[in-house]
Amino acid sequence: MKQRVYFEHLSCSHCAMKIEEKLEKRKLFPEVAVSFATGAILVESDHPVSEGELAAMQKICDDIEPGVTLSLQKPGTAPIAGAVCDSGHEPSHGEHDTCACGHDHRHGEHDACDCGHDHDHGEHDACGCGHDHDHGEHDACGCRHDHGHGEHDACGCGRDHGHGEHNACGCGHDHGHGEHNACGCGHDHGHHEEAAVEVSEQAARKLAARPGTQTLRFTGLSCSHCAMKIEERLEKSGRFEAVSVSFATGTILIRSPRVLDFEDLTFVQQVCDDIEPGVQVSLAETGPSKKAAPSEEGEEKRPLWPLLLAVVLAVAGMVGEHLATATAVLWIADGLLVAACALACYDVWYKGVTGIFKKRVDENLLVTVAVIASFFLGEFGEAAMVALLFKISLYLEDRAVGATRKSLNAITNIQPETAAVAGPDGQVTETPAEQVQVGDEIVIRPSDRVPLDCVILSGSTAVDKSAITGESLPVNAAEGDALPSGAINLSGLVRAKVTSPLEESTAARIIKLVEESAAQKSKSQKFITRFAAIYTPVILLCALLVAILPPLTGLGSWNHWIYTALVFVVSACPCALVISIPLGFYAGIGAASKRGVLIKGGKHIENLAKLTDAVFDKTGTLTDGKLQVTEVKALADLGEGEVLAYSALAEQYSNHPISRSIVAQCPQLPDEKLLSVEEIAGKGVRAQLEGRELLCGSARLLRDAGVVVPEGIEANVLLAIGGQCKGYVAVGDQVRPDSRETMSQLKTLGVRTAMLTGDSAKAAAKVAGQLGLDDYRADLLPQDKVDGLLSLKGEGKTVAFVGDGINDAPVLAASDVGVAMGFGTDAAIEAADVVLVSGKPSSLPGAVKLSRRVMNLIKFNIAFALIVKFLVIGLSLFGLSTIWMAVFADVGVTVLSVLNVTRLLLGGKKQ
Repeated sequence: MKQRVYFEHLSCSHCAMKIEEKLEKRKLFPEVAVSFATGAILVESDHPVSEGELAAMQKICDDIEPGVTLSLQKPGTAPIAGAVCDSGHEPSHGEHDTCACGHDHRHGEHDACDCGHDHDHGEHDACGCGHDHDHGEHDACGCRHDHGHGEHDACGCGRDHGHGEHNACGCGHDHGHGEHNACGCGHDHGHHEEAAVEVSEQAARKLAARPGTQTLRFTGLSCSHCAMKIEERLEKSGRFEAVSVSFATGTILIRSPRVLDFEDLTFVQQVCDDIEPGVQVSLAETGPSKKAAPSEEGEEKRPLWPLLLAVVLAVAGMVGEHLATATAVLWIADGLLVAACALACYDVWYKGVTGIFKKRVDENLLVTVAVIASFFLGEFGEAAMVALLFKISLYLEDRAVGATRKSLNAITNIQPETAAVAGPDGQVTETPAEQVQVGDEIVIRPSDRVPLDCVILSGSTAVDKSAITGESLPVNAAEGDALPSGAINLSGLVRAKVTSPLEESTAARIIKLVEESAAQKSKSQKFITRFAAIYTPVILLCALLVAILPPLTGLGSWNHWIYTALVFVVSACPCALVISIPLGFYAGIGAASKRGVLIKGGKHIENLAKLTDAVFDKTGTLTDGKLQVTEVKALADLGEGEVLAYSALAEQYSNHPISRSIVAQCPQLPDEKLLSVEEIAGKGVRAQLEGRELLCGSARLLRDAGVVVPEGIEANVLLAIGGQCKGYVAVGDQVRPDSRETMSQLKTLGVRTAMLTGDSAKAAAKVAGQLGLDDYRADLLPQDKVDGLLSLKGEGKTVAFVGDGINDAPVLAASDVGVAMGFGTDAAIEAADVVLVSGKPSSLPGAVKLSRRVMNLIKFNIAFALIVKFLVIGLSLFGLSTIWMAVFADVGVTVLSVLNVTRLLLGGKKQ
């Protein structure tokens, strides 16, 4: 079975990978997976994790990342009485006041401190550094250097400077007093220059009101490789528990044990500015106040006229070069080409040159080097072609990525900002959805979205639940019916009572699951991250060797081989892979959510795509879970109607679900009076009639009373009167209408089907026969289902388990892909990897087909990008490719890959 061991204070995702590798090598457990995003280590074991095993795991963590703490319990947030402390030590009175360190200290130490060292009273006042220093140092500072009193006032930089410098600043440069007032840019400027940090105190207060995983949005970031670097820098800062930057959605997901504040937002902005100047970070509104995606508003629109003018100048220059007969005309033509390059790529050059000082190698620097080198080689036309193609490709890439983001964010834009609340006096007022309380009465007009989960008090209507369940057919709803938030009221006006607050509503939970799914990276994404880190330096090294070795050995001119090396340089950026693969997974998640299937990350798409076995629970999954009488059989002198009537007479006082279903099926009870009724737990009911005893229950109940039970009867309820078995009643639930079609579709996809159930072997065999299942296990207790699942798993198999209840949580966690039916129980949803919101098993084959399509697109994009890049590089060695071809191999392939991915979001809701 799979178990979770939770960890805290691990700030490095690379260290998490090392911990996983070391745990696997130690072979403490058959399988180990460290999830940096969720803060848990998932271990496969046939027994509960022991204290000795936990200690061995702790030692491995300490060796790799000192300060990491492991626990079998999910970390809570309850503070020590009288203090707000997260330390791992017992404090004395006054100690640990708002402290989160991991060391013992004395009274008054660590006032609001996050460091990991011992120090004296007064040290580290509001400090988060990792070094010892004296009283007064690091006032509200987050740097990692020693400095004197007054330095780094509210600063997060990494350099020494004097008193008054960096007032509320997070940049990485030295400057004088008054500079960078509330600034997070990456450049020097004087007092009154425009600040880059667009974070208001009001936004910070909103953020602080929402603890847990927080979402920030960014605009102005055009480089997916830079997004990876921002994620890496934020993780290594140690300021947050986990960080995931999604270039595909323009969001930064941050998990922290405390609420984020204004300084945290400023710090994030500082990191972004240091890596990619011009990026704007803002608080992402969620729920009803969620604003448009970055691609819809707030994204700075680049003017087209400089690019159009550059094209005109480049054409004029190329024509002039071709027709030039005089040196002066040639100079003018070359001047036009240089002007075209400058006009098209001035911002690219700026980013490339500033990247050198920040030790950043990206596509901007590579193209800058290629253009400038072309000038020196006298290839002015080639330089202009490279600049224009690169800029045009960037423009198309921005539009393609922006359109995809717009489509993805439209999926989560399903919750209204306000609700029409009816007051005691009947007055209806528009109220922010987050302010509406459980029990409030709301009015839902025709064409309105349902703002919060509620139950209809009066009125009737037709409801469109397609945004929630993926089902396009409207559903009729009347008094007493539940309405999920995000659904659309199509016809009548209804009044309803709110049943859950905003943050717990159906729409909010769907939005959260979809947005946080970006943090669950697949194996393909992890591979591309490692590949990109190796690919660029290797290609650049090859470019250097190509530029130097052949000319030195007399194999050609310097100009020829330097030009060839420039092709290598431009081909060194892995953008097509870094952008299209995460975007492909997230587009697949978005497309699935439109179909009523929530997939919690790219890694689960990978597992669904290679699914070999699907194992189902029976009751409530393959069947509707509604018990009713399926068969009545008379064995003696009574008729079938009388057998049912006497059974209902005995069962009328029992609250057991089987008893209730029998009573509900019987329209009229016998006139005989019961003198006494005794319910025997686990067996049935003993009742006394006038002059005879009535037994109603299991065969065991009858046998214990000495009644002869005919062989071969496996019904739920047997009836005996006066010591003789009179008949039996079979009670069960009905197979869902779509279950048989689901099994048929799965078999068409090559997926083997099986069932695990706690029901009797006869009932299980009947359902298995009706649905054509390949295998089944019956009479299983909840704990036996895990063993049953493991018995079905084999080497090379990927097994999914589909269930709906709290008892299914262990087996959901033990499967390769846990699939929960609907929003039934929090435990099942928490343990599951996929949620079928519609609650219908027929959604699963569509999810498998979609996942396979996603993986095929991603594999095609990987192959396409690598083949084109290596083809251009290979041809360049024979002088058959040019720099502008390398530009296409970089940005052009990226655009085509993104457009290929967007096909996932096209079409209707049905696969």
